[in-house]
Amino acid sequence: MACLTNGNKGIRETLPKQAEVIREKEFRSVMGLLKVPEVFWLNIEDNHLMDGYEVFQQLDLSPYDVIFLPNLLDQHPDHKAVSYLVQRYFK
Repeated sequence: MACLTNGNKGIRETLPKQAEVIREKEFRSVMGLLKVPEVFWLNIEDNHLMDGYEVFQQLDLSPYDVIFLPNLLDQHPDHKAVSYLVQRYFK
């Protein structure tokens, strides 16, 4: 399981660095509860996923039969970006 963005803009009235710490802690906690054996925290800044392709392409997606992506009609910039990046990865 991978968390691509760091969540630094995801909690209103919270400093970006604090939001990052909270998001990573929550992500790792939930992955632990679900007993996910391997997690990746890519730490790409929110709304800058398109700038993070070099980091994204370091993921080894080859062992996976299924990859869940946001709906292609989703208008969130990072959700649109991840769909594009996965398509680019497999070209």
